[in-house]
Amino acid sequence: MLPIDDVLDVGFTAHQFHNFASAGASVTVALRKAVASGILTPMPEMALMAGAMLHYRDPDCARAAYQQAIDSGDANVVPSAYVSLGHLLRRQGDIDGARAAYQQAIDSGDDVYAPVEIARLGELSKRHGHVDSSGARDVGGDS
Repeated sequence: MLPIDDVLDVGFTAHQFHNFASAGASVTVALRKAVASGILTPMPEMALMAGAMLHYRDPDCARAAYQQAIDSGDANVVPSAYVSLGHLLRRQGDIDGARAAYQQAIDSGDDVYAPVEIARLGELSKRHGHVDSSGARDVGGDS
């Protein structure tokens, strides 16, 4: 078996070029071990990529990887990690958790993610009949 650094390199390269078949089960196992060990904590970009690679294969581990990226406090990574976490939670049916993650991306003030997530939060609210993030109106009701 390759050393974990080599396995991660192969996995991230495969992910970058959307060649997921090359990533294979051994890379998934290595990513799980990397997330569990905390080795990615000081490398928030790698934690975010690990989360993306595990998003469909191991949602619980992906969530932990996204949380490591968020916990880093890295302003270049945190908004994207919140968006990814929101997508994961939404996919799992945790609408309130997704809404909270999207709100964190909005609150980051990031020029790219904040405007997109405002629209996404509005769409989520419309679809699920909840009050929008400003609390000004009930998007799904009779306003």
